Amino acid sequence: MDQCLRADSEGRTLTGRDEVLRYIDAHPRMHRSRRVRAALAEADGRAESPPETHTRLLLHRDGLTLFTPQVVIDEGRFRLDLGTREFRVAVEYDGRDHADPGQQTLDVARRNTLRHDYGWEVIVVTKKILADGRYDLLRHVRSALHERGWSPSA
Repeated sequence: MDQCLRADSEGRTLTGRDEVLRYIDAHPRMHRSRRVRAALAEADGRAESPPETHTRLLLHRDGLTLFTPQVVIDEGRFRLDLGTREFRVAVEYDGRDHADPGQQTLDVARRNTLRHDYGWEVIVVTKKILADGRYDLLRHVRSALHERGWSPSA
């Protein structure tokens, strides 16, 4: 659903939230319309890839709704997949493009700059972590937030 709502560089989307709701309302007997409404309620068109959506939903469904997509740092010099400005914790999904040695060098330099110059803690997520290490990822995110003053009731 995120990808359907995502705007392209010219501001166009495949469809809009209101359009989907109007369609469902016009077809009250549509099969699985409750599921569509539930997916739409959780959708966010700012996600740039399905794994980013998966990561956001994992965090949000664990109560970590303070993470928002595409956090801009230093007037666009950096953009984080998911982040919370208040606690300066980010979660970044690294796909297969990040396995390239040249890209890894750039990623390390970027993360060092984000940490040392801007005060951000960046937690990296991969396909394998999403598949097999979700609980550890959530533990690491919560730990980073706690270290920066967050509490579940905040």
